[in-house]
Formats: sequence, structure tokens, C-alpha cells
Amino acid sequence: MILASQEIKEWTEKGIWGEKTLIDYFKEQAAKHPDKVCLVDPPNKKDLVGLEQERLTYD
Repeated sequence: MILASQEIKEWTEKGIWGEKTLIDYFKEQAAKHPDKVCLVDPPNKKDLVGLEQERLTYD
């Protein structure tokens, strides 16, 4: 959520503060690198829940 303030308005006009959100940046990187690993289970997952560790990509 972007809150209205004079500072944000000034920063936006100067090009310092953009219109993109964190989700926008996430989606861009996921589209650019769909085969990159984005989530990794903890190494002790098997000890914790009895399941093997997994690695997930953006795709």
C-alpha cells in the first residue's frame, strides 16, 4: 500500500520512488528466470516431518 505524503510525491516526481510493488518485481524475476530455485526446505525436514527435502523453482 502506498500512502499519500508530500515526500513520496516528491520522490516519485524525481524518479526515485516508482510505481512498482514488491509483487511486480517478484513476477518479473520469476518470468526472467523460471528455472531458478526459489524455495528450499530446511536441511532437517526429514527429521522434523518425515519427508524429504524439496527445492522448488518459479516454473
